[in-house]
Amino acid sequence: MKKIRKNQYALCIPLSFSDQPSMKTQIENLSLYHPDFVEWRRDYYTDTHPENENECLRQIRETFPHAGLIYTFRSQSEGGMGTWSLTKRQESICRCLEGNLADYIDTEASNAEPFLNTIKDVCRASKTNLILSYHNFKATPSPIAIIKKLTAIESLNPDVIKIALMAQTPDDIRRSICAVSQYSETTNKPIIFIAMGPYGCMVRSAPELFGGSLSFATAGESTAPGQLTPKRIENIRRSLFLPPTRPHNIALIGYMGTGKTTVGKLLAQQTGMTFVDTDGYIEEMTGKTIPQIFSESGEKAFRDLETNALKAILQKNDQIIATGGGTVLREENRSALIHHTFPVTLTADSTIIARRVSRHDNRPLLSDHHDLIPRIEAMLDERHAFYQIGLITIDTSASSVASCVEQIINAF
Repeated sequence: MKKIRKNQYALCIPLSFSDQPSMKTQIENLSLYHPDFVEWRRDYYTDTHPENENECLRQIRETFPHAGLIYTFRSQSEGGMGTWSLTKRQESICRCLEGNLADYIDTEASNAEPFLNTIKDVCRASKTNLILSYHNFKATPSPIAIIKKLTAIESLNPDVIKIALMAQTPDDIRRSICAVSQYSETTNKPIIFIAMGPYGCMVRSAPELFGGSLSFATAGESTAPGQLTPKRIENIRRSLFLPPTRPHNIALIGYMGTGKTTVGKLLAQQTGMTFVDTDGYIEEMTGKTIPQIFSESGEKAFRDLETNALKAILQKNDQIIATGGGTVLREENRSALIHHTFPVTLTADSTIIARRVSRHDNRPLLSDHHDLIPRIEAMLDERHAFYQIGLITIDTSASSVASCVEQIINAF
């Protein structure tokens, strides 16, 4: 299940099709952008047949297997399309939940208590996350009123708090940023913070700077005032020296023998992503083994090949990348991993590493097993700071491979 992370940027693109033919067109358009999340605005869909609705959800899932799916069914008063009854909305949401067809349900916190309680109960039973929202399509309230609204939403115990305000002036942006940023410091829940209208460009492009997490973009018909295209958001983020989107690759970094290949292969199996080993890529590219390259050309030549291999690998998405132990030694490699992957650092005790690497003869820097542990410890000390780029660190000394994989999936 894809998670919305507190203060971590992710891109969501809504689907707002009215029927099956328009669904196909919109899905094809969205597939060009590799969104982190897809939102289905169910209120735009005119077909009321339950099986057709479930088929839409299945097709969205199949097309975007690595994206989180948000299911949203708004009433007209909430900014939705169509005149749907509360009963119809509740039935559709519950059917989606009972079929485990979405990662998140987004509904307004102002809905009637019996409706909210039913949705919350089914969310808990299906282990689906709940987003409770507040939309103000007319104005931006005062900072005090914003904080009160956020507090009221959190009291209903959602998994994610969402607030969307109409920003009519630059002062509206300033006040809303101050209020949401301040509240974000008091809660451990992710906040989706949206400033609607033309002045909301900065908040939509870099929500994580202001206490938010998820940004909604449009790849066709806009579902809210002021939505930007993914390309415009990407350009703004680049100008702010921010990663253009949430990484679609997971990179395993760490010293040799920490389990990058073993963990990576199981992680790829469980996520459906492609496993790539940088050393294996280099061997296939050159037709030589790593020890041969070190012996014939030296370490610098190998590091050049390693950098080129990493650049080539990062041209694709949805990969589990097991990097070489020394990949992080070069600043340009560290920068590429930070900006284009979700880096995970694997560590292990030096005695464990020594036992693991002594089983193989393909480690050129440790081919001589004399004084192995002291040499490993010296290299670990030298590289310690470079391995700190990982967003999470997992010690594989005593953890099972399955446990390591579970921790990575939960963090990603």
